[in-house]
Amino acid sequence: MRTTSRPSYEILNGGQWAAAEATLTRVRAFTLLLALCALFVTGCGGGSDEDAAAPVPTTTETTTPESAARPKAPPIVGTTLDGEEVSLAELRGRQVFVNVWSSW
Repeated sequence: MRTTSRPSYEILNGGQWAAAEATLTRVRAFTLLLALCALFVTGCGGGSDEDAAAPVPTTTETTTPESAARPKAPPIVGTTLDGEEVSLAELRGRQVFVNVWSSW
């Protein structure tokens, strides 16, 4: 009766269990070493807080150029979500934000 913990396929592969086990141990050790190196490299990439980018100053002021300096918008006509047609010409003189987007 066999009492070893080796798998039953040892007989099928010519009894080379020791070589396969040594190779598996080397692969596991290399994988562990590679993972530790990756953790070390990612953890050591930082610097001091002085090296960090300065925060972008925020402001609530808006600047609008004089109306004579702004080019006129081209004639744009679109449909609202309610199905009504709207054109930029109807909104002349008011500040308008046009959000142009697409769905792929």
